[in-house]
Amino acid sequence: MNADIGGIGIRVSLYISLLVTILSSFAEHFHQEKTAVRDIGTAQLTSMLSITFALLRSYTALSFWQVMVAVMSLDITSATVQMALSQKDTLSSRWWVVLNTTSQLLVHASIGVVFGNTFPISSAQQDPC
Repeated sequence: MNADIGGIGIRVSLYISLLVTILSSFAEHFHQEKTAVRDIGTAQLTSMLSITFALLRSYTALSFWQVMVAVMSLDITSATVQMALSQKDTLSSRWWVVLNTTSQLLVHASIGVVFGNTFPISSAQQDPC
C-alpha cells in the first residue's frame, strides 16, 4: 500500500480527526462557548486537499484497491468537513464556506478524473442499450 494514500498514519489521522469533529460538534449543542469546530474543519480541508493531490500525482501507479482506499479517505474527510458546516460560527464565516465549497468541488472533480482515466470504457465494452 502506498503510504501517501493509505498508510497507517493517514488512516489513523483520518479516524482521529473524524472523532474530534463529531465530539466538538456534539459538545457545541450543549453550551454557548465557542468550540474549535472551524479550526478542526480547516485542518480537515488541508488533509482532504493533500490526499487529493497525492492521489492525482500517483493514481497511474496505484492498484484498484489503493485507488478505492484513497477515494474512501476523501469521502470520509468530505463528510467530516460537512459536519463542521452544521455549526453557527462556521456558517457565519463566509470565506470558510466559499473555501469549503471550492475544495469539495475540486475533490469530487479529481475523483471523476481518476476514475475516468484509471478505468476507461473502451468502445468494445460500451452497451448501446
